[in-house]
Amino acid sequence: MESFHKNLLIFTSLLSFSGALVYRLYSLNIAGITISLILTLVVFFLIKRRSTEKKKESENRPEAMLELFLYLVFFISSLSILFYSRTSTSITSPWQLVPAYFFIFYFLATLALIINIVKKSRSSLLLASLHAFLSFSVLWIVYKIGYGYDPFIHQASMELIKEKGAIDPKPLYYLGQYSLIVILSRITLLPISFLDKILVPAQAAFLLVPSVFFYAKNKFKDERMSLLSMFALFILPFSFATFTTPQNLAYVFLAITIFFSLSNKDKLPISYLLSLTTFFIHPIAGIPAILFTMAKHAMVIKKAVLKKTLLIVIFAAAIFALPAPFYFVNADNNAGSNIEKITTGNLFDIKSPALPQDENIFLNFAYFLEFNRAWMILILCLSAIVFLWFKRRKNKDLLINCALAGSLLISYFITKLISFDYLIDYERSDYPGRILAIAVIMMLPVMILLLHDLFSRLLKQPKKIAYPLLIALALAITASMYASYPRKDNYFDSHGLSVSDIDMKAVEWIESDAVDNNYIVLANQQVSVAALRKIGFRYLDNGMFFYPIPTGGELYKHYLDMVYKKADRQTMLKAMDLSGVDKAYLVLNDYWWAFDKIVKEAEFSADSFKQLENGKIYIFKYIRDLE
Repeated sequence: MESFHKNLLIFTSLLSFSGALVYRLYSLNIAGITISLILTLVVFFLIKRRSTEKKKESENRPEAMLELFLYLVFFISSLSILFYSRTSTSITSPWQLVPAYFFIFYFLATLALIINIVKKSRSSLLLASLHAFLSFSVLWIVYKIGYGYDPFIHQASMELIKEKGAIDPKPLYYLGQYSLIVILSRITLLPISFLDKILVPAQAAFLLVPSVFFYAKNKFKDERMSLLSMFALFILPFSFATFTTPQNLAYVFLAITIFFSLSNKDKLPISYLLSLTTFFIHPIAGIPAILFTMAKHAMVIKKAVLKKTLLIVIFAAAIFALPAPFYFVNADNNAGSNIEKITTGNLFDIKSPALPQDENIFLNFAYFLEFNRAWMILILCLSAIVFLWFKRRKNKDLLINCALAGSLLISYFITKLISFDYLIDYERSDYPGRILAIAVIMMLPVMILLLHDLFSRLLKQPKKIAYPLLIALALAITASMYASYPRKDNYFDSHGLSVSDIDMKAVEWIESDAVDNNYIVLANQQVSVAALRKIGFRYLDNGMFFYPIPTGGELYKHYLDMVYKKADRQTMLKAMDLSGVDKAYLVLNDYWWAFDKIVKEAEFSADSFKQLENGKIYIFKYIRDLE
C-alpha cells in the first residue's frame, strides 16, 4: 500500500510539474501534452528503477467483517443522502438542502471507522481515505453547477488552454493545477469542470491522508495510534480541502511535501519535486515548501558552521519571502500601510472564548468548536511545542517545523502591516490569513507527535473511560464537518449564493437577444461566472470583459451603484461610456437586497425588460439614444 501510494504521488507530481514546465516554455496543445506525458513516464520509470525499497508482506490478520460492513452501510447511506440533495438552485449553504439526519449517518460512519481502527482492521487506511473523501465532497456533490466564484474563472481559463493550447500572459502561478487538469481531461475525456471540482477533495483524501499516516507509522511503528492521531486532525477546520482553487491545492501539496520529506529522508530529489510542484501551483505555499525542503537538506550537511549558516539564511528567507512581493504589488497600486489599524486591532483576530447556548445541542457544540477554533489551534500548537521540547532528542527533525512556523508567524505580522486597499474589503485579510494557515500546516507533524502520545495513554485506560472519549471524538469530527462548510443558521450566515440554472438561462437569453457581441451586462458575481461557463472569455474592443469580472473593477462599481444607490439611466450610460458600447443589460435576482425597489427604478429607466422563471430574475435592457 505504501509503495502504491508513493508511486501515485510521484506520478501525479511529475505530471503536474512537467505539464507546467512544457506549458510555460511552449504550449499545452496535442504536441505539448504528448511531450509532458513522455517526460513524466521517462522520469517516473527512472525513479522506480533506482528505488531500492523492499516490499513488505501484508499482515495476515482476519478481517473484522462486522465493523467493515457497518462502516460501508453508513458510508453509502451518507453518500446517497448527499446525491439525493443535489440542486441547481441558488443556495447559501449545502445544509439548507441536506437533511439533518445526514449527520446521524455521518456520525455513525465516523464511529464505525474509529472502531475499525481500534480493532486493527487491515482495511482501516482505505476506509480512512474513503471517509476523508466523503468529508471533503459535499460541495461538488450538492452544487450541481458549481460552488464559489474563483473556480469558474479557473475552469474557463483551463477550457481556453485546452482549446488553444495557451493563454496570454503565462504566469508562473496556477500552472501546476492547470496543466494537471488539462492533461487529465485530454487523457480521460472527462469535462474540465468535473475534474476541477473533485481534484482537491480527491488529492486530499487519497494522497494527503495516506502521507500523514505513513509518516506517523514509520515514526512510531504503530498503525493503530498513527491512524487515530491522523484522524483526530479532522477536528480542525478542513474547508481548504472541500473545493478546488490553486491555493487550496497548494495547501494539500505543501502538507504532502512536509510529511513525505519527514518520512523519506533519503529521497530528497522527490521532496524537491513535490516542493517545486507546489510552487507551480501557487507560490504562496510553494515558497515555504521549497524552504522546508532546503532546510531538510541542510540538516544532512556534516559541517556544523555551514549547516547553521544555511539554516539561518533559510529561516530569514521564510520571514521576508512572502511579505516582499505583497509590499511591491501594494506599492504599484498606490496603497498605504495598515500600521494604525494593526497597532489598535487584534493581530490574530482571536475573539474571547465563547460558549454558545441558544440552539440545539449539536449546533451549540459545533459552534463552540467553531467560535473557539483559534484558541484550540493556539493551545494545540503551544502544547505540541512544549511536548516536543521534552522529546527533542528523538525528534530533532521536527525542530525545523517549529522554527519555520515561527518565521512564518513573523511573516504574518509583517504582512498584516500591508493595507491591500486595492482589494475589495472582504479580501484584504485573505493574504495574511494564508500565511497563518501555512504556519499551522507546518506544525501538523508536531501535533501528530502530541496526539500519538495522548491516544497511547487513552487506549490504556479502562473501557468506561476510553470509549466515551472515542465517541466524543466522533462527535467532534461530525461537528467540524458541519462547520467546515458554508452555513446559514441562527449563529452564522455565509452570505455567498451559488450559481443557479436561472443564472445560466439569463446569460443565454441575453446572448440571443443582443444579436451581436457589442454589449455589456451589469450583474452580480453569480451571473458573471455563469457567463464564463456558458460563453468563456470574450472581450470588447477596448479589452474589457463584458460582464463585471473581476469584482472590484470599474464595471462592477457601476453595478453596485445601480443596486445600492439608484438604478437610473445615467449610471448605465456611464458604464456604456466606460466600455465603448451602446447596448447594456442589468440583471437582478429576486434574492437581492431591496429587490422590489430596484425593479421599480429599473422599469422606469430601462428601454425594456424581461422576466424569467416567474420573476425570479429580471433582465433590463438599455440602448443608447444615438440621435
